Formats: sequence, structure tokens, C-alpha cells
Amino acid sequence: MNRVRLPNRRPSELVTIDWAGSEYTLGFSRDSNGAVIEVFLTGAKSGGDLDALLNDASVLLSIGLQHGASIEELRKSLARDGATGGPASIIGAALAEIAAPQIGRICGTRLSDF
Repeated sequence: MNRVRLPNRRPSELVTIDWAGSEYTLGFSRDSNGAVIEVFLTGAKSGGDLDALLNDASVLLSIGLQHGASIEELRKSLARDGATGGPASIIGAALAEIAAPQIGRICGTRLSDF
């Protein structure tokens, strides 16, 4: 499948996620049909290893979405915490947040439904 070309201007949403004692900012954009097409995840010390990892993960998630993968497919493909059933990483927590905003800040709790 070919990559979807993104418009130069597109509405975005920003959400703050508290994960493992740190605060992260999740930004994401949707296409005209409401599908998420782009993800940005920040919050680590600029220039650090975690900052680079979050940037790389954001690029990979966005490319996957632009090639037709759904948030649900990506979210279900990531590691889960054995004790809670929730996401094992901030990347999984970000996808859970996009998938279920009506639940609120769900990271690490009540994620067995996902």
C-alpha cells in the first residue's frame, strides 16, 4: 500500500500522559475521515537516549498509520505488563490513550478490555 500524503495543515490533539513517574506529551493528527495518521511523543530530556527512542517510535508509528495500519493493530502488537494487562511502555500507553480517550488517563489501570 502506498503512503498517504499528509496535508500541509492538519488539526492536532495534545494529551499529557503520566507514565512511570514521568510526564510525556502525546500529539496526534487525524485525516478528514477521523483516522489517526500521525503521532508525536515527547517528554524525555532533549538529546538523550529516551528522546531519540521516542522520536524514532513516533516516526515508525506514523509511517505505519500512513500505510494503512490501524491504531488498534499497532496497540495490540506491543508488549503488555504481565501484572496489570496494561501497556508495558510509554509507547503502548500512548496508543492506548489514542484508542480509548473516553476512559481518561488509563495507563497502568483497567486495561484488560484492550
